[in-house]
Amino acid sequence: MFVPCAGPVLAAITVAGARGEINADIVALTVSLAVGTAVPLLIFALAGRRVAERMSAFRTRARRLRIAAGAPMIVLALALAFNVTDAIQRALPDYASAARKKFEDSDAARHKTARRATVEVRPAAGIQACSFTFG
Repeated sequence: MFVPCAGPVLAAITVAGARGEINADIVALTVSLAVGTAVPLLIFALAGRRVAERMSAFRTRARRLRIAAGAPMIVLALALAFNVTDAIQRALPDYASAARKKFEDSDAARHKTARRATVEVRPAAGIQACSFTFG
């Protein structure tokens, strides 16, 4: 089994495990997800290695390329671990605010997002009934 977005499947497995509902179905789902993910990744890794071995330019510069590709990943991992990304996000101006405001202020958006809810109040004996409409 291979799913392009594993989030829902992983969530189902995690919730079942957290609830202690481990049964044959959950084990089968977990194993099929693991195999379905591992097999394509293994194929890509083996194919990539073969392509890289055939390219002499890559072979001579492989170490430098790995360092150049790994350094940004290490920097990003450290930035995520120490919440540097949150500080950067707060420091940058809200570049999408103008587009969001234009969309939210449009009549089409108001019409689509308008909700109408009616609440009916059933009072005790002797008091008149009434209803409220929100929206």
